[in-house]
Amino acid sequence: MRLNKFLPIIFLGIAVFAILIFFGLSQVKAINITGSWLQTDSSATETGFNFMGSVSTSTATNVVNKNGGEVELLPVGAMPNIGYAVDTNGNIQKTINKGSAWNIIKSRSATSYYYDVFFLNESVGWAIESNGSISKTNNGGSTWAAQTSGVTTLLRDIFFIDANNGWIVGDINGILRTVNGGSTWTLQPHGAGSIALYALSFVNRNIGWAVGSSGVVLKTTDGGVTWNQQTSGATQSILDASFINENIGWISGSEGVRKTTDGGFTWNLLSVACSSGCRSIFFLNENAGWLGDYGSIKRTTDGGSTWSSSNTNQCEAWDIIFFNQNEGAAGMGYCYYSTDAGAGYTTNGGQTWTQMIAGPTRLQSISFPKPYTISGAYTSAAFDTAQNSTFTNLTFSSTVPTNYTQWTQTTDADFSGGTN
Repeated sequence: MRLNKFLPIIFLGIAVFAILIFFGLSQVKAINITGSWLQTDSSATETGFNFMGSVSTSTATNVVNKNGGEVELLPVGAMPNIGYAVDTNGNIQKTINKGSAWNIIKSRSATSYYYDVFFLNESVGWAIESNGSISKTNNGGSTWAAQTSGVTTLLRDIFFIDANNGWIVGDINGILRTVNGGSTWTLQPHGAGSIALYALSFVNRNIGWAVGSSGVVLKTTDGGVTWNQQTSGATQSILDASFINENIGWISGSEGVRKTTDGGFTWNLLSVACSSGCRSIFFLNENAGWLGDYGSIKRTTDGGSTWSSSNTNQCEAWDIIFFNQNEGAAGMGYCYYSTDAGAGYTTNGGQTWTQMIAGPTRLQSISFPKPYTISGAYTSAAFDTAQNSTFTNLTFSSTVPTNYTQWTQTTDADFSGGTN
């Protein structure tokens, strides 16, 4: 449960795309992404392209080729209907109505409990346990197949950047890595000694971070084959991390929140006080972020320079995920009163939270299918699965940075042309 997963997931972001009107013979309108936030031009006409978000046969996937990677998009403001979670009893639960109701789909065993889940889409996901076990489902949790981890101790956080590349951390003196969806897992040494690692944050299939006890921050630039320790300035546990690109990220833990703008080479302690240590942290883009504290979920709109708080009674958010500037969910892993909400959702950016599951059931880890995946470098080609056609030779009518990491919330472009 990353202690956010610290959702993880979701992600960098930044990409375009698009609207084709049948066979690509007419105008295309760009869609701009920052973090997991999407913005379409008001004049865009979504004809010919459908957005991902449903595995039903009536909904096709809109894929933008990115030199071996791809971008899959959800509509603006869409919190997926289907989500998964691990409750504090160690069971896996599922919702099909945005959290209005949850049902146990896989119960813990007598000797082990589930700790975290990660779902790549509505069907494909993984679960990890306290005894080192890993399970995968391809049908939304109806059935699960065991995978071989090679370890027998607590696994705490799991994250996949795509269907093949994933990582797991925990109390295992290394970091588990797969390049084939979990068919095989390899324990990679991290060189930091006998420590517990609590959370992962990856921005692409090569670059990511792992954080844990004793202020440890580890970074990889080769997909987790090797790891290098960074100087965080912290000496106590770091419980979560959230990076929006290769340079900008935040870590939270017992000593507060730190921010980097240079990929973790330097970290600056932010002015935010947590009553009992800062838990989960999630940033949507370089400005909008949320932080779990005992009794409140804090919100920033300026990258962490200032924070405001919303009341969660005497509960502590162990996992936070946002789908856009307004809509998000939080798993309340601990509450002083058993009747307080075990999870909440917001539609106003975290100013107020509404009960998503009643106490005493608590969701310590939540995973809604991520809005999109992104990797590789941008190319001017689009694949429309609805028509099984690849459109190339697109012509931009306005300037767009070649490097997609330079795209911002105001980046937008029209294109025309396209052959298939």
